[in-house]
Amino acid sequence: MSSSTSRKALRDNGFEMRGTLRLRDVDGLDDAVNWLLSSMEISVGGQLSTMGRCRWRSTQRSSVDPELTAGDYALRLTSPAILIDAFGAPSVDLAGEALAIVRRAGGSARVGLTRTRPVVLSTWHGIAGLPKPEDWGVEAGSVVALHAADAKALRALLDGVGIRRLEGYGMTSLVPRQAVQRDGFREEIALTSATGVGSRQNGTVDDPPAARHTDVSRPEPLGGAAATGAATEPPAPAVPAAPASTPPASMREPEPEPEPEAAVARGPVDVMLGEILNDDTRATTAKGLLAQARNFMRMRDNGFPAAFIRGKVDETRNLPWMRDLGGSVQQSIVEILGSDELPLHIEALQRAVRERS
Repeated sequence: MSSSTSRKALRDNGFEMRGTLRLRDVDGLDDAVNWLLSSMEISVGGQLSTMGRCRWRSTQRSSVDPELTAGDYALRLTSPAILIDAFGAPSVDLAGEALAIVRRAGGSARVGLTRTRPVVLSTWHGIAGLPKPEDWGVEAGSVVALHAADAKALRALLDGVGIRRLEGYGMTSLVPRQAVQRDGFREEIALTSATGVGSRQNGTVDDPPAARHTDVSRPEPLGGAAATGAATEPPAPAVPAAPASTPPASMREPEPEPEPEAAVARGPVDVMLGEILNDDTRATTAKGLLAQARNFMRMRDNGFPAAFIRGKVDETRNLPWMRDLGGSVQQSIVEILGSDELPLHIEALQRAVRERS
């Protein structure tokens, strides 16, 4: 049996590849800088015995951070970013990640319009000859609008977002708002689509339009206007009926007892949480499941394939807050996350979290 392999390579056509290295202040930094500033020939990529030879040269920029003026900026990803939430689950919430970085740095900023595109990321392990595990990420070019961002927030965001930054993921750039805003362009109208019944703009929801027609069984004439149509006689005065005699108590029929109120139906979320006896474990499970449900809801809204989502749902069994749960509870959680009624389950989880907070 024969096997064939293929590889892709860049042909030497005299082009240049440029990039930027950000160095951390560690032991041996001066030696590393001196080596990087040397002009030399190096080998990059695979098959280094015969391929990958190139010329290297670099220049050093000032080690002092540029002066960052507080104001409005556009945060843009220059490389794909791999984001996770507080429970370690995949996320595409670029705005939430930016705010978390700003808070940790002690800065302040507000996020505005966000435009992201999810992407599945995977690289190749050259030594093993196998693809690396796939990660759910946010595509390069995704943008978050920042309002009233101070210098601390901007400096922290320039270091990148997400995990695996040393591999090149999550690189960012900041562009002043006035440099990207077009004259006469109403951003909040052109880039905000209507959702639900009313349209959302500036964090508010417009009231739904009033009905055009109102059904009235018998319209009355306006004040001062004469009534038209055939005249009608006034109704005859009502004659009170003679009171009926009340039978004695012994002859009265017993009144029927009120039917008991129907028990409130318990949904899958309430049933699952009821199987957990420990209060702390129940509260942790509700919070973790709510975070996962919101993530998978975003995956559905962003058009991820059903098979991919199902695989990610099965992987939730390995999360820390899932490992100590019983098998039946874990199975119920997997069924809830994969259910077509996930929006209703999210509402039930929100109620459960509020009751236990």
